[in-house]
Amino acid sequence: MRASRAVSFVLSSVTLQTCFVAQAQTLAWAKQFDQNEGGKVYSVAADSHGTVVIAGQTFGNLQGTHAGNGDAFIIKYHEDGDLLWRRQLGTPDTDVASALAIDENGDIFVSGYTFGDLFDESRGDYDAFVVKYAADGTPIWATQFGDSQRDFVDAIALDRLGRVYAAGRIEGISGSNVAASVHGLSSNGDLTWTATAATPVEAIAFGVATGEDGVFITGRTRGDLGGVNAGSSDIFLQKYSFAGKLQWSHLLGTPGNDEARSIATDGRGNAYVAGYSSGQLGGGNAGGSDAFLAKFSADGDLVWTSTWGTPSPDFAYSVSADQYGNLYVAGFTHGDIEASNAGFADVFVAKYSTDGDVVWRRQFGSAQWEEGLTVSGDGKGSVYVAGWTGGELFAPNSRRMLHGFLLKLTDHAFVPEPASLGTAAVTLLSGVFCLYFRDAKRCQEPFR
Repeated sequence: MRASRAVSFVLSSVTLQTCFVAQAQTLAWAKQFDQNEGGKVYSVAADSHGTVVIAGQTFGNLQGTHAGNGDAFIIKYHEDGDLLWRRQLGTPDTDVASALAIDENGDIFVSGYTFGDLFDESRGDYDAFVVKYAADGTPIWATQFGDSQRDFVDAIALDRLGRVYAAGRIEGISGSNVAASVHGLSSNGDLTWTATAATPVEAIAFGVATGEDGVFITGRTRGDLGGVNAGSSDIFLQKYSFAGKLQWSHLLGTPGNDEARSIATDGRGNAYVAGYSSGQLGGGNAGGSDAFLAKFSADGDLVWTSTWGTPSPDFAYSVSADQYGNLYVAGFTHGDIEASNAGFADVFVAKYSTDGDVVWRRQFGSAQWEEGLTVSGDGKGSVYVAGWTGGELFAPNSRRMLHGFLLKLTDHAFVPEPASLGTAAVTLLSGVFCLYFRDAKRCQEPFR
């Protein structure tokens, strides 16, 4: 059954019956790297052109010969699961593709880090990199940057002018063990600025997103970054101008361990942060670490916090927001969120409204360990989740290697926007709806 989609009608003089059918989510397809392609998928991005791209690290031969101690990879699929192309990047040392983003033209931007001379001569132990590909996989430009310290990037975002923002951490910076970092690059790949957020102990940025007038980064800190630390580690949220000037910095935490892993914006200036907490971040804790999703205004004010969990540890690692306000969160759980846990840790994916209400949740697992590390909605009713498995989640794994996976869910509760004609408005969430329109033409069949 196809997912719901936007409809427009031209008024005339016939009667139309249109039935909308909204159901639970179905698994459309899934892929798991084969026995010789061990690795992890760290990032997934779907676009409006009917394609999905994943990036990560492999220890096998995905495309060409494995170069060394872990290679970066990028794979592009059609929305029906057919492989379009693959790229493998490596040096004799460690190379990781940690994040990716797709622009409106279908161009693909991949960030990561390397211990070798991947695109330029290495300036230190680890350098960061960003590479841009055309939609067909042709490289357009690549930039490797860093200094004598260890430079890592774990997140990437784009603005409307084609500029690139990569966030992560710098280890060994003066006055701090680890400092959070955000880098601004021009549309041509030139590094234009770098900003750091440091305390005497630790700060790490795991997520970056752009809004109408600036760049948000989020992560964890053990210091007083924009406030007084409440415990072991706290969540921080910062906003920078597009030129790299800090606008504000906020801290959120409990006496326990609190960590933000991902951030997304909704086009209205709001930011959504996903992560986990061992304290009572949302007023309670089910046990161990609980997953959370928090909404912040454009000024950094906390709007709401939603936590969920089991007596066992639960972790949210990724959040995705589409243009219609559909929020998707992925992570992993050691407990029973929506089903009995199949093994050590299962993947979960959840859908939320912008008001913090749970729309649905799903749980997947094998007898071994799985982690859902990344999620992306395509704005058309499909949700993609990726990560890694140590078991036989979707394919045999007799060697018990870590294998990347990608799955596609069809969200039958997907609503692009309220359907309206004149003063009538209907929001579709579940069940079967029959709408009768008078004076309509150019509608030859029921919309399902």
